[in-house]
Amino acid sequence: MSTVDMHPHHIALIPDGNRRWARERDLEPWIGHQKGAETLEVLLRAIYQTEVDHFTVWGSSRENLTKRPLREKKELLAVYATHFKRLLESDILYEKDVCVRVLGAWRSSFPAEMIDLIDQLESSTASHRTRHLNILLAYSGDEDMLDAINMLVEKGDCVDRDDLKSALVTRYLPPVDLMIRTGGEPHMSAGFLMWELANAEFYFSDLYFPDFQENALAAALHDFAERRRKKGS
Repeated sequence: MSTVDMHPHHIALIPDGNRRWARERDLEPWIGHQKGAETLEVLLRAIYQTEVDHFTVWGSSRENLTKRPLREKKELLAVYATHFKRLLESDILYEKDVCVRVLGAWRSSFPAEMIDLIDQLESSTASHRTRHLNILLAYSGDEDMLDAINMLVEKGDCVDRDDLKSALVTRYLPPVDLMIRTGGEPHMSAGFLMWELANAEFYFSDLYFPDFQENALAAALHDFAERRRKKGS
């Protein structure tokens, strides 16, 4: 069976390698985060020229916001603020009818100005239906799963698949078709989207995320199209 016309409807991205990209250039780590954010803007425009309906990107884990040096955390928040403002003012969300959701424990981790900015970004695109941009901030999949299970245990009823999915912070997300991780380290982290990745195809790139440009994305999509998906069969 030919699979050359296959395309993913939901891509999940772990943009790894920002800090190592900066370190190899003797730069501060937040310069790598800045370059990574610029790369993400390029990829967004490329992705929304394809048939991808959902694009989910992992911006930070809970650990990123608790264990890294204070200066780096402050600079990372500044990168978020700059690029969220640019996203809010850009035309792509409106031209492509993109709904933005920011998922994770960010409300308990971010300052009030950042929370207001994210609320504005979500509310201004809430009526959009064609495409979906899901940004995971202060998100760790294992913690999300534990929180969901504990909530369901408190209810005391028998739990089915739909119950568990509806209790996750990622309950809005459809199954992932293609998971891309950059940075040259082919592994998963912190239970990333463990429920949604059950039947996903994985693509690992040796490129650090700031170097993962449109041609690299095209290579990942071509690789996906050449695969024959078994989905556990």
